[in-house]
Amino acid sequence: MPVDLVIENAEVASIEGVSQTSFAIDGGVIVAVGDRSAMPSARREIDATGRVVLPGVIDAHTHFCEDANILAEPLETGTRAAAAGGVTTVLLMPWDTPPLDSVDHFDYRRGYAEGRCFVDYGLHGGVTGLTAHTAADTLPALYERGVTGVKVLMVSTDPHFPHLNDAQLVDVLTIMKRLNATLIVHAENQAILSRNRERLLAAGRKDPLAHEEYRSKLSENEAVRRITYLASRIGTRVVVAHMSTAEGVKHTRHARDRGAEIYAEVCPRNLWLSTVDLAKRGSWVKTGPPVRDPAEVEALWPLLRDGSVSILSSDHAAWTKEARLQGQDNIWHAYDGIPQVQEMLPLALDAVNRGALTLPDVVRLTSYNPSDIFGLRPRKGLLEPGYDADLVLVDMEREVILGPEHVKSYVGYSSFEGRRFVGWPVMTLVRGQVVMEDGQVPESPCGRFIPGALARR
Repeated sequence: MPVDLVIENAEVASIEGVSQTSFAIDGGVIVAVGDRSAMPSARREIDATGRVVLPGVIDAHTHFCEDANILAEPLETGTRAAAAGGVTTVLLMPWDTPPLDSVDHFDYRRGYAEGRCFVDYGLHGGVTGLTAHTAADTLPALYERGVTGVKVLMVSTDPHFPHLNDAQLVDVLTIMKRLNATLIVHAENQAILSRNRERLLAAGRKDPLAHEEYRSKLSENEAVRRITYLASRIGTRVVVAHMSTAEGVKHTRHARDRGAEIYAEVCPRNLWLSTVDLAKRGSWVKTGPPVRDPAEVEALWPLLRDGSVSILSSDHAAWTKEARLQGQDNIWHAYDGIPQVQEMLPLALDAVNRGALTLPDVVRLTSYNPSDIFGLRPRKGLLEPGYDADLVLVDMEREVILGPEHVKSYVGYSSFEGRRFVGWPVMTLVRGQVVMEDGQVPESPCGRFIPGALARR
């Protein structure tokens, strides 16, 4: 019997290196890997000569929302952008109306995601200052439903998702340890930020660089040290989200070297944008934590290469052009967050061509580690028999100057517009189905819900 698909003559990247091989795919699963002569006959063949094949990107930190008042990125356009960028699985953060902080809200959110996603998706739950007192009951129930992680904030101005105080944080860390589950932490110091804001407003500051001073490196580094200490003592697996400082990343690495399960996530904005861009472009590159000075950006790059950074995620958060313009003359009026899900892999491929990363680095940061840390194995993250046939073919020589015509996000712009890329995804497959070819995404969504490992035991 022929299989559904054979991909032949591929240069395949893994964490070990790059080698030539072929794949046989049937029923959405990889059934054979090896020399072309060993592959079965197939209903369709793809000759990948001249292309590099990577495991599909797992973007472990995305914000797509049903409520346009929260974020202007519905599931359809967000997952289209993901497919166009070589992302095959997105893990969705709990922000929405209502936030995903209960079993009922989990069921609601999974229900409205059904049949609307162009790539596979998982759901992170959340605990807030309003729901921490019920976490002992809620978190086990959410994991039975299939959440992939739980997000908490150490700082927040959102009344719907208030941060945890230190006592609540210890309680949640303890529950997560019992569950052997992954806690995702937004680490900034609320008191320091509040004082910074008071000082800057009193001085009449509303320029873009005031935002970076407000969300200072001191605030982030202190909070990273606090969560690292607490998680290490309690023994909880923690991902510190969207880190922007080399000092903070090094602190998580030192804790991991001592046996703690503390992982650093870094996002494209803090590697490819800086305060130079913030000063020039203001609200169009406003994020939280913010972009940092060029020296800080430069200091992060060696930490991607030496394993100190464990995950590269997008933290995709798209606001309309109209919302961006609200902060044009006063940075305090702009929303935090930029669209990045489509740009993340092309940025990483370009870095490979510049010699700043290797292809094994890219696989480790975007597929191998996220699948391990968030419990997606043995389905996602590896190109081996039995795994879902999630992969992306890339042309490492294709040159693209990013323009609006490439953008699949609902908001229709990119914070990286005008940048020249060398290296570009040309085909994305999710469970053996082509969800992007030469920039075109089919009309019919095929994405499925992917539960975390604790629900599959």
